[in-house]
Amino acid sequence: MKIVLVQRLVPGYRHELFEALRSVCAEQGVDFELWASLAPAEFVRRGTAADLSWAKPLPVTTILGLGLEWQHLPWREALTSDLLVVPDGLRCFSNFALIALRRLLGRTVLTWGHGRNLQPSLLSRTLASLRLSLLRLAHGHLVYTTQCLGTMLAAGVPRQHIAITENAPSLCGAEGLHAQHPEVVAFRTDHGLGNAPCVAFLGSWYPTKRPERIIAIGEAIRREQPDAHIVVLGGGDGLALLRQHEAPWLHVLGPRHGREKFVALAACRCLAVTGIAGLNVLDAMAVARPVVLSRRGGHSPEAIYVRHGVNGLWVEDSVDALAAGCLRLIQSLPLATRLGEAAGQSAGRLTPQSVAATWLTGACHLAQHDEATSARHVVLVYQRMLAYHCARFTALAAELAREGIRCTALEVANTDSSYGDAISVASTQRGGIVSLFPNCDYLSLRPRQVASAVCMALQALRADVVFAPAPAFAEGAGALHHKVRFGGRLLQMDDAWAATDQSGVLVRWVKRSFNGFVDGGFLPDALHGQHFVGLNIPLDRQAYAVDVVGPATGIAEPLVAQPDRRFVLFVGRLIERKGLHTLLNALAQWPASEQRPALVVIGDGPTQPALQAQAARLGLLADVHWLGMRDNAEAQAWMRHAHVLVVPSDFEQWGLVVNEAWQNDLPVLASETVGALRAATPAEWSWTLLSAGDASVWRAALVRALSQTTSERMAWITLGRRQAQRYGLAAHVRSARALIDVALRKRPARWVGWVARLWPGRVVIW
Repeated sequence: MKIVLVQRLVPGYRHELFEALRSVCAEQGVDFELWASLAPAEFVRRGTAADLSWAKPLPVTTILGLGLEWQHLPWREALTSDLLVVPDGLRCFSNFALIALRRLLGRTVLTWGHGRNLQPSLLSRTLASLRLSLLRLAHGHLVYTTQCLGTMLAAGVPRQHIAITENAPSLCGAEGLHAQHPEVVAFRTDHGLGNAPCVAFLGSWYPTKRPERIIAIGEAIRREQPDAHIVVLGGGDGLALLRQHEAPWLHVLGPRHGREKFVALAACRCLAVTGIAGLNVLDAMAVARPVVLSRRGGHSPEAIYVRHGVNGLWVEDSVDALAAGCLRLIQSLPLATRLGEAAGQSAGRLTPQSVAATWLTGACHLAQHDEATSARHVVLVYQRMLAYHCARFTALAAELAREGIRCTALEVANTDSSYGDAISVASTQRGGIVSLFPNCDYLSLRPRQVASAVCMALQALRADVVFAPAPAFAEGAGALHHKVRFGGRLLQMDDAWAATDQSGVLVRWVKRSFNGFVDGGFLPDALHGQHFVGLNIPLDRQAYAVDVVGPATGIAEPLVAQPDRRFVLFVGRLIERKGLHTLLNALAQWPASEQRPALVVIGDGPTQPALQAQAARLGLLADVHWLGMRDNAEAQAWMRHAHVLVVPSDFEQWGLVVNEAWQNDLPVLASETVGALRAATPAEWSWTLLSAGDASVWRAALVRALSQTTSERMAWITLGRRQAQRYGLAAHVRSARALIDVALRKRPARWVGWVARLWPGRVVIW
């Protein structure tokens, strides 16, 4: 078998990978050839081009000065080799000619690359549809990471036509380096760094890398850590701007390659990424350095290797957030060490040898043109995968795998601005989880864009069973469109009930009509069941315990100083309907003869300034502790120290924070319109269900909770433990498994399907 890989050029970071590919192919008895043209002048100037003497050189011509190119190929060989692999980029038009001609001749041709342009120019955006149509003529597509997979699925490329190769830089020179290595110590001495903490920036500093942010980030770090230094590696026009800023803490070293680059990275505490992340994240990981980067669109596929709280930190896309992330690692050596060790392990799994083996396996598999997909495929659709979604999916996927059923989680985006970076990145890609719009804010997407991407992806995945939100959401609308067009089972995940759904007659009629396509309802509790009977999902098609949580995961750093007295805990977004103003009024009414409890508030949101002003007016400044956003694991750590969790919301469809409290032996006081407590509270504990907005009732309940005897409190905790089991992962998996086999319903009238396909849903966070 002969495989030909066509490349525009051989960049330095690909040298080891191409050598590994040649070696792996030889071991498998495969004849491997690499064809490439000479590198453009800018690559040569930057020192980022490699020279492989065994690669076949191809002349190249630029077309009309538009940046488009044509490689002059040995066409007879190109059209007769057993397998040809070409880049999937738009610039080189000869690639598309190769794809079309080989397809016409029945010779296998694959593409390799990003799948879709993640940093499109105006021209490439204009030609995106044409590009995708031409690429689809290929028999299959090798893509770098799951980030590429998601964008391909959203375009409707069948999953069986895609293989993930992973990616790896040249790691030659990283061997054995650590902070105390003699070369690293010498580097710090030569540059006057001493024992000061350092932050590295690495890249080719053109405008999209935003070099101007380096100075601002450095200044922000120095305000909190005056001895910190900044080390800048790489070339590009942006260096001139940086060198104009004369500061003893700023070290602009220019291009560094091989051992020199890795020594400089090993001398720093972390790598910070100001703009688009790429292979530089793997360079840092190769010397066990964590990465701090921002949530933004356009990152290269390698950004997906950075897992928040595992081997790096994802933060908001701002100077202050990037500086705060770096400071977190500078000021906590144990955290930096733990993340760095995990980063080193991540890089260790992505060697040129391992990627070469994966590349060859994927190419050979796609070359077989195997369309068979006999196993059933269950797909769960989410807005974004928060920690509890990951726990549910992992448990269900493990159960289904034992029966030979495939399971995929399809998230629209892996972040949304309403939840902040600490929560929104809890799902950073894991096995079986695919993000359709990676590193994009969910709230920035258009409803029809989301609905179309979900529908296309479900068809590309050949989903037999789909769990999805209600069509009120754009992703639920996309699942409905898939059901109408392609069939299969549609199971609706919903937690509305009478207290939270006040729809009018017309809206309820539309819901009933659309729900005629829904084969089953996955709901939190029978409390919600009767509501959905009225919405055309019968009781015999319902199952419960959709809203559950798993064990705490992520960063669980030591708590900040706790209040010097018993405290009650609030965890949630600070928005009007969460009712925190009622709780502040209740504390202000505390009897003068008794010491009022402290209140710890975890979360942030638009009403925080007004709530803090209210606390000041009520004389509660010393009693309320505003902690802001915290990791899920840290929030649960606070639960283990609190006296009671308070959920004073005007309404909650369920309220997963209640499940987390049950898991952590924390009693709960909540409004009677909070689904979790309304469903689970027996009559003798009805005093824990309170009127929303009534401060006097809340004050009385808090006084009672804090004056309980040990046995009374233990009984309350025991009740919570029972509920944690009743609404736990095991119950969730049992119910989901049962719904997968529910009988298909008779389809509604055809006109209902026509109307359903016109409905795009909404991009909205409850």
